[in-house]
Amino acid sequence: MKHKISIAVLTLAIFSGITFSASATVFKNGFSEHSLNTTPVTSILKRFFGHDEQQAKAEKVDPVEKYKEDFESESELYTVTRFKVNPIKYEIKIPKVWTHTTANMGLSTDINSRLLDTLDHFQGALIVGGGRPSLSIEAISINHEILAEHWLQNYIFKNGHASEKPIEADNENQAQVSFIYIKNGVSYRAIVRAYIIQDRLLLIKFEAPININEKTLILGRLAVESFTIASASIGSIEESKSFSFVNGLSFSFPSSWVARNHSLRDPNKLAIEFHNVAQGENLKGLVRVLSYRRSKEYTNDFIVNELRRQIKKGLNLNISQIKNSAPLSVGLAYDVAHIEMYTASRGDRPNVEYEVWLAVLGTDEWVTFIYLLTPNKDLDFYSWARNTRMLDLLIASIN
Repeated sequence: MKHKISIAVLTLAIFSGITFSASATVFKNGFSEHSLNTTPVTSILKRFFGHDEQQAKAEKVDPVEKYKEDFESESELYTVTRFKVNPIKYEIKIPKVWTHTTANMGLSTDINSRLLDTLDHFQGALIVGGGRPSLSIEAISINHEILAEHWLQNYIFKNGHASEKPIEADNENQAQVSFIYIKNGVSYRAIVRAYIIQDRLLLIKFEAPININEKTLILGRLAVESFTIASASIGSIEESKSFSFVNGLSFSFPSSWVARNHSLRDPNKLAIEFHNVAQGENLKGLVRVLSYRRSKEYTNDFIVNELRRQIKKGLNLNISQIKNSAPLSVGLAYDVAHIEMYTASRGDRPNVEYEVWLAVLGTDEWVTFIYLLTPNKDLDFYSWARNTRMLDLLIASIN
């Protein structure tokens, strides 16, 4: 096609002189170094006769599988409906010998966005050394679009916990993690699972002293993982708003973001910004959408130079590294659909690292850029989570 654009021209060319992340996987001759076979011959011969394999099978017993039958026979199903508006019915299997102490017996409407409210609480017997295993189901109202795994990570950061493994996310609305923390001078292990249903988050949390026996720990984990939503209304965290350019590009965005700097003065150059604004008008994130109609005036070189000027001079950013690069799935209307993430610093804050996410969509007639400026995870995790989720939702809504 006459106007089909090169990603190298329209993305990497914008930030000429950047370096590539040293953490990127390096491939040689089509294979990663990790895939090279370095197994000793003696080990291969042992496996040929089955000695190593049989021994490994005998030694490796999955503790979860070991206690699954016990869990099924020693637990009972608990079912309850909570909330008057948009009620949620949930089910969970709880060990029969545990005591049910419910902090909130009614159809709670009291939850807020500041603190988790306990809906149900169960506890086991006192163990040697003090402390009891317990399981609670808690709820909180959430105001902004965010992934369940990012909400959990922010929860861990805010409370100073030490996660044992990376968070496991089943999908956008469900995630699980375990962590260690200190309570009343005693080390505890917690296994928590987060469910987002509309604008509420349910947190299922098993916690027990770290010296608990293996069976009780596994029964607690299986109880957490048995939690299911029996019925609930389906919806998003926030209401969304829609926007369309005259060139037919349309998309939606979370309503908490503020639309600004809408420019339609030039029919061949369309622009709008979306701001993540905190109290006091403090800007926490920025997404900008730019569409150019290809013409003699708006050549590839002109577009690249203007975008570079906006990002480098308008936002006072110095781009340092490219961290990620991937194709986008936005339908068949675009000849080009790609996204890249860069690290950057601001001229007035050279020691603070930011991220710039840059997506490009191209057709024969138009080229569209969508870029996000956000503090990185270490600087402001919650804002980073909100900002990247906004970009996800905006791009996913494009038609």
